[in-house]
Amino acid sequence: MYNIGILVVEDDPLIALDIEMMVLELGYKHLGTFKNGDTALKAIKETKPDLIILDINIDGQIDGIQIAEHLASRSIPLIFITASIDNSQYERAKKTMPAAYLIKPFQMLALQSAVELSLMKVDNPNISDDNSWGDYISKKGVVFIKLNNVLHKVYVVDILWIQVDGNYCYLNTADKKYILKTSLKKILDKINLHADFIRVHKQFIVQTKGIKSVNASDNTLTLEQRSIPIGRTYKKDLLQKLQQF
Repeated sequence: MYNIGILVVEDDPLIALDIEMMVLELGYKHLGTFKNGDTALKAIKETKPDLIILDINIDGQIDGIQIAEHLASRSIPLIFITASIDNSQYERAKKTMPAAYLIKPFQMLALQSAVELSLMKVDNPNISDDNSWGDYISKKGVVFIKLNNVLHKVYVVDILWIQVDGNYCYLNTADKKYILKTSLKKILDKINLHADFIRVHKQFIVQTKGIKSVNASDNTLTLEQRSIPIGRTYKKDLLQKLQQF
């Protein structure tokens, strides 16, 4: 599990502090607040944030929209914040394809909603609040999962096994369990683009690299001290897969 890292560009110290407190209270990692374009661009390069909260009107030679233009080649979601925006600014800002806009002052719930939707839009710009979390696995092999009202970044390669229970899938890493409301077929098609998974039972999918042992006598396999049953109809495919390693 990886915390979501958020970088803030805001030149008003009181507003900057307020945003920092919101970010931390929501459970995200605050990567720093910067008040001009030069320092912000340098920090973005060094910290590689998952998301940037960016004031349009800031001190210095370049404004927030120009910072966004510098970042056009990077797939980092941007949330523009501003006290006011005129038509010309809006047209400039729109061309940079921000994930969201917030008008200052804003409440923490508004920021939380903007952050969640922005992260989900990274590789799927048509996603909306009505989309299932399970429908979103990015092209980079990352799934953003909501746990205790906080988004967590989970890499597909860190998922060791998935247990299916009706319309829900339980994703298990070495130290965490996450739940997604999605179908088995939908998630298997997507995760296999980023790692090598195999179905070993009607209720279990495992990542082959995580398999520690296979007990052919009682039809079980072991990974991370977890024993998982092997379904009779899946045993042959599993043994053939293991012979390829």
